[in-house]
Amino acid sequence: MTASSARTGPRGLDPQQIVEAAVKLIEADGEAGFSVRKVGARVGCDPMAVLYHFGTRQGLERAIVEWLASKIALPDVMEPWDQRLMALAMAYRALARRYPKAFPFLLRFWTTGPVDQRLAEFGYACFAEAGHPDDAVADLCLGWYAAVLGLAAADAGGLLNPSLDATRALVTLDATRFPVTSRLRPSLERQTDRDLYEGFAAVLVRAVSL
Repeated sequence: MTASSARTGPRGLDPQQIVEAAVKLIEADGEAGFSVRKVGARVGCDPMAVLYHFGTRQGLERAIVEWLASKIALPDVMEPWDQRLMALAMAYRALARRYPKAFPFLLRFWTTGPVDQRLAEFGYACFAEAGHPDDAVADLCLGWYAAVLGLAAADAGGLLNPSLDATRALVTLDATRFPVTSRLRPSLERQTDRDLYEGFAAVLVRAVSL
């Protein structure tokens, strides 16, 4: 059950208010601090009032995913398919950076409801336009989304942010043991997280072209 389809329940609680409170809780305390009980406390209700709207904790999690998906603006459909996919990948990066602790919930569910489904429809259309047959489009699209979501989560988590320690380590690296890494040192030292993300996203787009 999504926030948009849930009923107005006890004490007139708005399911949208519950979902937003859940996201704020996750961003503040991480998933370890997330529970139906704590969400209820945030909105001033009993946990059963939360479950009235969403049925289970998983139902609430699916509503959180729908809420996050609603923040993604679809790229212009008049653009070429590869540019649309690239723009979508960058939109996911922005979402992951805005909600870094809640974003990983997107990795658990695929097409949770109509809001999330519009993103799948968008992807299916891009893959079909790229020339893939219908019996391959669904699998390719899911794989692409999984890769992009993982990339965005890695970026938000700091994996693509080259650390000062790593840069210093390159200076003392034994070139005889690590010849390729040593040869790449100028490129590695120039890396930025945005450059890395855009580069990886571009590779993912090219990988699905015929």
